[in-house]
Amino acid sequence: MKHLPTVQGAHPRRCTVCGEMQSFGQPEGPPREGSICRACGSRQRDRDQALALIAILSAGTELHLSSVVNGVLARGQDLCVLEVAFRSPFVPILSRLPGYVQAYRWPEGTARTVGGREVVHADLEQLDFPDDSLHAVITSEVMQFVRDEPRARGNPSL
Repeated sequence: MKHLPTVQGAHPRRCTVCGEMQSFGQPEGPPREGSICRACGSRQRDRDQALALIAILSAGTELHLSSVVNGVLARGQDLCVLEVAFRSPFVPILSRLPGYVQAYRWPEGTARTVGGREVVHADLEQLDFPDDSLHAVITSEVMQFVRDEPRARGNPSL
């Protein structure tokens, strides 16, 4: 088994969320919370999630999520993305898409305004989207709040 060398210190690379080139160092504290992008505030786990979105939405042809959205808008594509979160580094980028829906399961069951944007109420166990209407669904740190996880994962809208 071949072992890869460990990278020490900061090393420059492009943020997969906003496209900013910068040096990301070794995180202090838990790795998932370290290496924050100075431009968009994304953490390493956000940038990893952005890589998955890039693969889904552009077949991996783009380098960062911002360029995916720019391409979609330039081509006039109708792209529908549901993001279940009330805060995320993706909001400023994905909210430029006409088909972007930001949702959260609010205790009172009604929409709220967060950061000047409407965040609709949604229950992952009972989504109101027609089958095959969403190109991507983004969730991060929400499954622990779902009462019936197998039901939520089995939802045809997901």
